[in-house]
Amino acid sequence: MFSRTNLMTTTGFLVVIAMMTTMATLAMSGMRSIQDELDQVVKINAEKLQHLATMRRSNRERIIGLQLMLILEDPFDIDEVVMQHMGHANHFIAARQALFEMAGSPDEVKTLQNIRRASMIAAPINDEIRDLVLDDNQVDAKALMIERLSPVQDRIYREFEVLAEIYKLQANHSIQTAEQNYVNVYQRTMIILAIVVGLCILIAMQVIRRINSSERSLVAHMDKLEQIVEERTAELKQESKSLAVTLASIGDGVVTINSDSTVRYLNPAAEKLTQLRQENIVGKPVDAILRSIDPQSGQDCPLLAQDSGNLVNLQLSGKGNIRRANGELLDIHETVAEITDDEGKSYGTVVVLRDVSEARALERRLAHEATHDPLTGLVNRREFEVRIEQAMRRAVVDKSVHCLCYLDLDRFKTVNDSGGHAIGDRLLCDLSELVRDGLRKTDTFARLGGDEFGLLFEECPALKGEEIAESIREAITQFQIAHEEQVFSVGVSIGMVEISEDTGDLETLLNVADTACYAAKETGGSAVKLFRPTDDNVIQRQGETRWARRIHHAIEDDGFELHCQKILGVSDDFTGNQHFEILMRMRDSNNDLIFPGAFLPAAERYGLLTSIDQSIISKALNWIGRHEDFPERNRMSINIAGPSLSDASFLGFVIRAFESTGANPASVIFEITENIAVSNLPAAINFMENITKLGCEFALDDFGRGFSSLGSLKDLPVDYLKIDGGFIIDILENPTDQATVSAIIEFGRALGKYTVAEYVESEAIRDCVTDLGVDFVQGFGIAKPQPIESVFEVSDDKIDSNKNSQTSMTHKLRAF
Repeated sequence: MFSRTNLMTTTGFLVVIAMMTTMATLAMSGMRSIQDELDQVVKINAEKLQHLATMRRSNRERIIGLQLMLILEDPFDIDEVVMQHMGHANHFIAARQALFEMAGSPDEVKTLQNIRRASMIAAPINDEIRDLVLDDNQVDAKALMIERLSPVQDRIYREFEVLAEIYKLQANHSIQTAEQNYVNVYQRTMIILAIVVGLCILIAMQVIRRINSSERSLVAHMDKLEQIVEERTAELKQESKSLAVTLASIGDGVVTINSDSTVRYLNPAAEKLTQLRQENIVGKPVDAILRSIDPQSGQDCPLLAQDSGNLVNLQLSGKGNIRRANGELLDIHETVAEITDDEGKSYGTVVVLRDVSEARALERRLAHEATHDPLTGLVNRREFEVRIEQAMRRAVVDKSVHCLCYLDLDRFKTVNDSGGHAIGDRLLCDLSELVRDGLRKTDTFARLGGDEFGLLFEECPALKGEEIAESIREAITQFQIAHEEQVFSVGVSIGMVEISEDTGDLETLLNVADTACYAAKETGGSAVKLFRPTDDNVIQRQGETRWARRIHHAIEDDGFELHCQKILGVSDDFTGNQHFEILMRMRDSNNDLIFPGAFLPAAERYGLLTSIDQSIISKALNWIGRHEDFPERNRMSINIAGPSLSDASFLGFVIRAFESTGANPASVIFEITENIAVSNLPAAINFMENITKLGCEFALDDFGRGFSSLGSLKDLPVDYLKIDGGFIIDILENPTDQATVSAIIEFGRALGKYTVAEYVESEAIRDCVTDLGVDFVQGFGIAKPQPIESVFEVSDDKIDSNKNSQTSMTHKLRAF
């Protein structure tokens, strides 16, 4: 007894010492957090350098693009370089925005502002050079590039070097701080470790005393423990009997098999599944009782497979079904487990069978629904793309040729608007059946969404496919559907592209077919357009139609985001007031923000600006109508594009939007640029007079760019003049700009208009324009654009969709 006690004491002492030492060691690991912080600093610095590299690269690529424009002669090549030139600008802006958001020091912010200022000076020069090249005036473009752009670019590159040096100094400072913290943590940890070791000794002494006492108690309780074991053994026997009853009553079929592969037992559920009686099959070979069906050959086979008669290797054959006694096939889920004794010796196997017929039927139905359109029964877009990829692979392997068609119904919206969606759905179903009946079994007809369809002609050259497509076009054009004494008909525009071994990737193929369909529709509709590599008209529109599609999807799927930027009141009448301007953004497939400058040219070409205006206005007014905690004196403005003013239905849309959302018109400022207001003066006056009656205000944006509106300003019900940012950005260095801004402020004050200074990038500019008498200021020096949710953090209990709001918003249709 004495030796056992000492053994336990020694063991306990060593365990406690080891535990305390481990705890002290873990405490030392806290020093690693210093290293983690250092790693984070390095990571942030690396991200900044990466964004800086992106800005360098984008700036360099833009200069290279301009040089290419000067030497290229092919207009198509020049257009491609122009598109790339615009894309590099977007990358440059996104990288610069990211660095602004990560900026931590005044020097860093100042340098970024210098870069922004220089890039804003370079931007119009870039545009002027590009316009000269597009006008085939390379001589003036080259001169402009050398005389005006080169000095600005030199300035930008110098600021790049300053920014890189700032990041280097920040990294060195962070490393020195981390090293000092590391030394401090190490010293504190060693002190704690010494204290812990002392505590370990005290605890170990107490543990030794407790162990000696516990050992004496253990001897006293040995007899009682033996009695408990005997009682528990009796309970286990009773539980074994209960387990047998439970096994007989569970819902899954249970079959136990002897080591010689003969059946030992079937529970009632297994008898029901197999339609066999236990007394008739016990002792019979299992492979004669449990049979499955091979789905490929259709032949009977054993449900269970075993290796050389060794029951230990008995396993599922994986067919997922059994043949019942009446010959019926039943879907099941089966599991197999080996039965072993305490020594691990196998003496049988248990098989559990579960009826999953309903679940499998549901899986098959869901699988069909996942690949087919629920309305027409045609395959859907996902399955259609899978079959196109299969055809593309076959074209590479066996040199076969196939045809892909995009179909877009003409005048289908008229059917929906006049007859209702039920008639539209019926028309889609009837047309689907009409086209499907005329196809081969190897062809695929798919509904891609709305009134868009796809056709895949396998083993079909382009000329033959064009004949078939023309017959389909004619059949659809002649088809009519009657409803309440009305007869409806539609046309179809079809874009075709041939699939061969030289075809590129799937996305490019689909885009070409879609572009060809747009080209067919642009001819007036009800036409077939076959894409050919030499078709410059289709190739030219390929990039624009891609943007048009993405804009359509953004409008239909609520894909635009609202960002906003603060406009701060600085005059005596508005000190502390905060107006806000909403900036529109889209998201790409990588969830990155897309600025309006990338997609608005395509939107303007395809007449989507009014649809974008309506989408943003609905989104903004809906947000206003749901919130009522926005300060009463604050305002926001909503910018309106020129085509919207010319749209006769736009005024009614805005009025209905206020009514349906409950937004307070008194909180809303609509912005119209100076050139739009002057070029659409009658429409602008009509719209402004009607909307002003609701309680809204108006701002004239980009004021002063040409002073073209001075004569008409007295006729326009304008409340605010937003001074063009070109006069603000260099106001500290340019006396002419300062005099111009002062004149605009005095002019606005004489007419009773409030003035807003844009592009206020620093505290010095803010002080300058404030001294000149401006009423509001806006720019990166005041606040950066942010998602509206992050600017207005409103709790749910303050939201009431049935009450008017004192909030209003602006979306800005330009890249910021």
